[in-house]
Amino acid sequence: MKKHLPFLLFWLMVIIGIHHELTPYTMDVMTGSQYGTAFVCVCLTLLYILPALALVNYFSRRWELEIRLPLYGLLSGAFIAGWLSSYGNGLVDALLGTVLHSKEAVDAWGAPTAPFIEEPAKAFAAFAALYYLYKKKFGPKQVLMAGITAGLGFQIAEDISYINGNVFEGFSYSIADIFIRMAGAIGSHWTYTAMTTFGLYLAFRKDSKKTDKRFGFQLVGGAILIHLLWNTPITSLHLGFPMIESLICLASFFGVKLAYEKAMELDKQLTD
Repeated sequence: MKKHLPFLLFWLMVIIGIHHELTPYTMDVMTGSQYGTAFVCVCLTLLYILPALALVNYFSRRWELEIRLPLYGLLSGAFIAGWLSSYGNGLVDALLGTVLHSKEAVDAWGAPTAPFIEEPAKAFAAFAALYYLYKKKFGPKQVLMAGITAGLGFQIAEDISYINGNVFEGFSYSIADIFIRMAGAIGSHWTYTAMTTFGLYLAFRKDSKKTDKRFGFQLVGGAILIHLLWNTPITSLHLGFPMIESLICLASFFGVKLAYEKAMELDKQLTD
């Protein structure tokens, strides 16, 4: 029975997530036109999902990784990290509500606290996929790919969740919000989770040097800070062109670049 425990736990969490993500579409509260709006919005998200999946496939082949790794990473990010973050954020909102007694205040404080719930949840999902596939026998490239795909899976599930809420605001609002989210997807959850997951790997890897451990903690802190900045009103400042959003995306890109370089360096050391 013990040898089946990873299988049972992993798939239990995934099945819970599937029910959690699909239940809002089965509650018979949406009209036919709203379902049509949701369908159009989901199709529009393919404008970034398909190129992202193509890039994941390209790097998986280049890094000589098994195709099942990105598949399980996407699965765990969408259906494990999704519901863990949802219930975690809900619990934080409930706690804030008992203190602040104001919906506006809860909403204002809820967004900045989200990174501290979501980043651990997504990293947990990435490591759950790694452990399920490889037990403890995984290297830096596997960890980085698991982080990228778990973040991407979470991002896709979150977009579909937002679509469900937006359809009640009308067709135009729903379409506009999807394009806003697609613009942000360039440097969103896939980058944060890649940095967090790989950073934790470096920080707690048994053979890591002190400099690598320190770099790992810096990656984790950087991911949370960038996510925090994205969730604050600073991104709403209008400078005539989208400088702030672009700088935040660039920072997350740079973090993934540094993680990638370190992963390649470690992989070379392990294979030499």
